[in-house]
Amino acid sequence: MFAAETNTINSGLKMALRQALVLGALGMLLGLGVNALRPGGLPLVGTRQGNAGLAVISVDAAAEHFKSGGVLFLDARAQDAYLAGHIPGALNVPPPEAGSALTIIRELSGSRSLLIVYCDGEGCRLGDQLASMLAELGVSGVAVMPAGWEGWMAAGLPAEALP
Repeated sequence: MFAAETNTINSGLKMALRQALVLGALGMLLGLGVNALRPGGLPLVGTRQGNAGLAVISVDAAAEHFKSGGVLFLDARAQDAYLAGHIPGALNVPPPEAGSALTIIRELSGSRSLLIVYCDGEGCRLGDQLASMLAELGVSGVAVMPAGWEGWMAAGLPAEALP
């Protein structure tokens, strides 16, 4: 009798495990389907495209623009990170300050055709937030540099720090 009860328990556990696996797989498929159909769905791998159709620029392309002088860099990091080191000539504009900095951004961008927004690196989304806010405020020619400050430094490009 004890063996019969053990077999019943084992078969019940196996069935519960199978059901849990099937429900988990269905949940994942449903989530992937919703993400694929959703405008601006989340990226499933390490690369990313800009939020809401914003342009994305590589460190190499940003460096070429830097050399030509036809770009204004906007550092979306906190002020202490900016002061510790930033791209020469970059303006520090954390996302909450986008609206109040709009006039100076427009003045400094002048004849420059491109604004490149960056933050720390691949894991930082402050650049995306700032670029999205600027786009909502009617600023055109904005691109996000996902590799950010870390990518800029890894490439051995110019940097400056303020006391």
